[in-house]
Amino acid sequence: MLLRRYGWLIVVGVGLGFVIAVPYAPFNTEAFLNGFQVLQKQYTLGQWPHGLADGTLVERFNYALGYFIPTMGAVLWVCVLIAGLLLLGEKRYRLLTIWGMAVTFFVIFATYRTFYERNFSHLIPIFSLFTAYVLVTISQSIEQWWHKSVLTSAVLASLLLALLFPAARLSIFLYHSILPGTYKQQVNTLRKHLEQQYQTTAILPGFIKNYRQLNRFMTLPNCANELLEYWTTGDRYTTTLPAEIISNGFREVGRVKSPFTSIVPSTLHTYFAHDTRFFYRPFSATACAPTTQKALTQQGIGQAIAMKTVRQDANWSLAGAYGRLDGVFGDKYFGSWSGSDSYTGLLQWQLDVQGLGQIALPIITGPKAGRQSITVTDADSQRIVWQWAGKTTPNWKIHRIMIPEGIKSVMVSAEDAGDGWGEWSAIGIPRKVLRSNQRIKP
Repeated sequence: MLLRRYGWLIVVGVGLGFVIAVPYAPFNTEAFLNGFQVLQKQYTLGQWPHGLADGTLVERFNYALGYFIPTMGAVLWVCVLIAGLLLLGEKRYRLLTIWGMAVTFFVIFATYRTFYERNFSHLIPIFSLFTAYVLVTISQSIEQWWHKSVLTSAVLASLLLALLFPAARLSIFLYHSILPGTYKQQVNTLRKHLEQQYQTTAILPGFIKNYRQLNRFMTLPNCANELLEYWTTGDRYTTTLPAEIISNGFREVGRVKSPFTSIVPSTLHTYFAHDTRFFYRPFSATACAPTTQKALTQQGIGQAIAMKTVRQDANWSLAGAYGRLDGVFGDKYFGSWSGSDSYTGLLQWQLDVQGLGQIALPIITGPKAGRQSITVTDADSQRIVWQWAGKTTPNWKIHRIMIPEGIKSVMVSAEDAGDGWGEWSAIGIPRKVLRSNQRIKP
């Protein structure tokens, strides 16, 4: 009877709420549905390291509790359960229905394969209201049984402190320590120290879940000192990975621990303060021993390699060498002189090298090259493939760069860090090396 009488009001209310919540959805239906499908896929398949994609329902629920109890305390959740019992006992079925819906949605979100705390943002205020209801009931009961306002105040104050302390402690810590960048500064300081100590640049592959993602990086010959910056949230999927890294010749040389080790992996780790570990592996002379090669000649150089510019600072310009030199074989080239020795900057190209065993890279420098450097890295793993630095090259020299098997794309990074007289460099368009001009056996 009530449904027949007020059904239209329910439909209007739901429709109006939808329009207010997502006003652009009716006008962009396709984009809205596409976004919904993306989220549905994300929560169905999982998104490591947020949650337990292969965990049971109980394990996923416990995972959610592993976030909310350390961050919000256990008292809140005990009060929520007591509120449900009180409402049932008092036969307040309308309020019990609201309570039941909130708890149901909490369980649904808590057992998703992907855990994001933002999904619970609309439920926490509801739980807070029910918690307040329990506190009021407790206060009234104490007054009714013992008629002591002092005792009531003491109990209420104790419960409020227990309720607010965990969240307040976390919020204060975030505000005064994490958000101002204290943790990041610790990591940056350690990274800079280790880079200076081992004379190399830290390679950061981002969050790595398993050994296969690092396999190519660690099995290629290391032709330079390697410093690996490894991020972890402390999840169960990566517990053996540090040992596997060490078994491939690395040793741990530094670590900045996450302040959130008592909390399950969440955005507190991925956005703010993950566990940062540094592993070092020295240069291997055996792995990178030189082989007898034919000298590169014009006849041995093939077509230009497909590439795209990733970064080009203003001081790296077309034909930017001192004296407006001609490029090798009439090719275009880019230089960092561009009108002044004092100019500095970075130029980065990404090359498609799939199937190429070698590439040719023309280089020329000014009278001083101490602060000029060129690095070729695997675009996927950021592993160093080839390095050149500080060698004065007054005439164009074509460098032969060996590309390890399996690499599909490389990043060429040319940096001019010198602002003194004669400090500039230039690089030509990378080209293929013909089979007839590749290395021969010694």
